Amino acid sequence: MEKKQWPVKIPDLDYAGKTVVITGSTKGIGKAIALAYARCHASVVISGRKQEECNAVAEEIRKLGGIALGVRADVQNVNEIQWLADQAEQKFGHLDIWINCAGVAI
Repeated sequence: MEKKQWPVKIPDLDYAGKTVVITGSTKGIGKAIALAYARCHASVVISGRKQEECNAVAEEIRKLGGIALGVRADVQNVNEIQWLADQAEQKFGHLDIWINCAGVAI
């Protein structure tokens, strides 16, 4: 059986022209979601607590031919959440989808 590369693009989904913000998207499930949306032609805003990690995932998406912006934001701070939304709207002109995937490990 051939091993599939994940995440794969779902052929009938096209998010061209849509802007997606994903909190906690520098690793794990959040990153997988970001890559999946990018493969479906969405403009993706990568968010996490470390700017260099945000930039790395955004660059990975751009290397795959996608459109991405990395924005450092901590969702525990309401001002940073607003900053994240503002950056998405400034860069892409609108915001269509917001996915909260940031988590806390105890």
